[in-house]
Amino acid sequence: MIRDTLTIQEVIILPFRTYTEFIEAAAKPKPLLPEAENMKTNVALVKKQLYFHPEATPGEAYRLTVQQIMFDAYTKGQLH
Repeated sequence: MIRDTLTIQEVIILPFRTYTEFIEAAAKPKPLLPEAENMKTNVALVKKQLYFHPEATPGEAYRLTVQQIMFDAYTKGQLH
């Protein structure tokens, strides 16, 4: 007996019955990650805020955040 080796072309195994099913599944839009959904929502909120308040500046958000922190500290009795 003589050992014989046959080489064959590369085989791709897909979890679909047909190549058409694979193409359809690959072409479907994929659901976004939660982080991407949050980002999309935040961008939409910023656009809406800028539309209704065009005079808003980036510094306003910082100022309001600091005001909220100070208010929270004051109401908890940490500031007099």
